[in-house]
Amino acid sequence: MLIIHTHTHTHTHTHIYIYIYIYIYIFVSDYDRSMIRKVWNLTCMDRYSDSLAKARKKARERANSDNIEYLNGFGPRGIRIEMWDALIDIWKTKEWKKKSITGKNKRAAKPEAMLHIGGSISFGQHLKKMVFIFLFILVISITL
Repeated sequence: MLIIHTHTHTHTHTHIYIYIYIYIYIFVSDYDRSMIRKVWNLTCMDRYSDSLAKARKKARERANSDNIEYLNGFGPRGIRIEMWDALIDIWKTKEWKKKSITGKNKRAAKPEAMLHIGGSISFGQHLKKMVFIFLFILVISITL
């Protein structure tokens, strides 16, 4: 049986959390409950990859190596050693490395299209706006 960890919680814990949430808050329809489940699953999937990226970074620091092959046994407390080592085996494959490089290149190609948002606009768009405002104020102050 494969147990998927989200942060330091097992897959069964995530089910318990969503049921507690649904129990505490009253939702009128089955549609509401299904939407809550859908959003919950999407959020867990998103956070899971972030959690693994942070775990890889910490493992690299503890192992004092950037080589993924030397990270066996350096996983976080929330993931059993045999599961961590199995993840390392996946991350060592050519397919995974190719996906990783492709993702890095795509993110680097469009830095203004960052996924993190502060409100309704991305941080990249917000930065451009703030630079424009700063330059506008600077030009006005010079001309006065």
